[in-house]
Amino acid sequence: MPLWSMVLAMLAALVWAVGLPVAVALVQDYSTWSGSRQGEALAMPSWLADRDAHTPLPSEERFTGPFVQRIERRAEIEWRDGTYEAIYEEFRFGWPFKSVATGLIGARHIAGAPPAAPLEFVAVLDERMGWRKGLVVGSGAGGWPTVIPVMPKWGLLANALLVAMPIVMAATAWGVVVRRRRLDAGLCPMCGYEGAVALGSCGECGWNASVKQDAQQTPA
Repeated sequence: MPLWSMVLAMLAALVWAVGLPVAVALVQDYSTWSGSRQGEALAMPSWLADRDAHTPLPSEERFTGPFVQRIERRAEIEWRDGTYEAIYEEFRFGWPFKSVATGLIGARHIAGAPPAAPLEFVAVLDERMGWRKGLVVGSGAGGWPTVIPVMPKWGLLANALLVAMPIVMAATAWGVVVRRRRLDAGLCPMCGYEGAVALGSCGECGWNASVKQDAQQTPA
């Protein structure tokens, strides 16, 4: 397989599996998400409660588009003499599989003592995992941050292979065709040097008709 095809396959895989999902994430207006259908109940992660008791609400919202999937979890949290509705949002990006994701946490004051400072959505830092799910690079509409998703999903590898494999297969098939044409024309199948077939070897690249060639060798 020629070097150019390997480079092309890697670049295409990188752009499709990472570059495009990140670009989609950066242009999203996260404040417009609404109308999602209700699904199964999921509890909030315990570390969101700041060691205070909380009651998970039986709701999960999902919105799936061509490149974006949204998962929302909500819970009521008692914190510093106030009651809040905490919201955890996970946004997954990629197609046909979700490659990368980012998590956002926000809260809404419901009752009791009001917060001393305005509540904001922030990128999630999951201490249990040790990685940041979102890299904040700006501020969008409605107080939502503009986030680069950095949490890898299983679809990252699947999308990369889905794009890279056809390029690798096409380059390999083309190499076989080129070698066959050169042999039929009496040329060296590896570099195209004239008269190599008649001589049984090539003085340019070292090809030898009596030696089984490596399957990975590719015409120059």
